[in-house]
Amino acid sequence: MRARIPNKQKALMEMHRALKPGGQAALLSYGRPVYQEVISIALEVASRHPEHTSFMEAVVEFRDDLIGLEAVVDLFESAGFMDHRIYGRHMVLFLDPSFWLERGVFWDMWRSSLPLDAVDGIRDELIAEGRRLSEARGFKHTSYNIIAVGVKA
Repeated sequence: MRARIPNKQKALMEMHRALKPGGQAALLSYGRPVYQEVISIALEVASRHPEHTSFMEAVVEFRDDLIGLEAVVDLFESAGFMDHRIYGRHMVLFLDPSFWLERGVFWDMWRSSLPLDAVDGIRDELIAEGRRLSEARGFKHTSYNIIAVGVKA
């Protein structure tokens, strides 16, 4: 299930509280620097469309919601999970820029912030900008996921 958790600290504390001793809580999250190239393009395209302020807000919200690996360790420990396994998986892919618009959860969030009559135009602009910045191997796409499992003592 893909869901935005605005207060990760509160959510982890509640998970810890609700678990029996030995119970586990797991978190899979995008982490910094995920999609840094995509976010950069989205911010550029959004700045060209001040009439769609909610689009810019959605891009900024996604960017600002990303946290680093050490921050996740701190979150788990401050919630009471002293026994934990937390690691990041970092990949760099070279793809056609339409890939992250067809399969990325963030595009679903960003698209929903736009009026229906603007979606196709913004999508086309994002793809065109990605293709303009592509190398011979394709558009550089940074993927970074944080996988965390905490065990309640």
